[in-house]
Amino acid sequence: MSDNPYSPPSAEVSDVGPGGPALQRPRAVVVAVRLLWLSIVAGIPVSIREYQDGASEENATFLLYFTLALYALSVFMVVFIHRGRNWARIMLLVFNVLNVLSFLLAFEALQKYPTGDFVILLIVVALDLVALYLLYTRAATLWFRNAGKPA
Repeated sequence: MSDNPYSPPSAEVSDVGPGGPALQRPRAVVVAVRLLWLSIVAGIPVSIREYQDGASEENATFLLYFTLALYALSVFMVVFIHRGRNWARIMLLVFNVLNVLSFLLAFEALQKYPTGDFVILLIVVALDLVALYLLYTRAATLWFRNAGKPA
């Protein structure tokens, strides 16, 4: 450093990339995203069986496209939750509330499913609820609040 008080600073200066520095994703979010992926994959056998049972009916094509659309929406939400989008987390909350309500209302009919399918449905609902809980922990909430903002 020179003795001249008017010399320019010698510190290195650089711009931060777009979006600012990446925020560290909390472990709760990482685990929740993994549980959501597992939930999607675990539900596939039941969806295939439901499609096979409904394939002889007139609405089989509708059922196929509807199921594929639900899976596409699920994948879309998990991807955007992983990216830190709060709206996807809120959508997941809304869909889980509707899912649990429909599960409770159709519980008697669901009990007539084969035991393996019924257990898979219970596991899928449990995975979704645990993931939802993890996404609303304090650390996850703070991360979602700050993930979309530049630093």
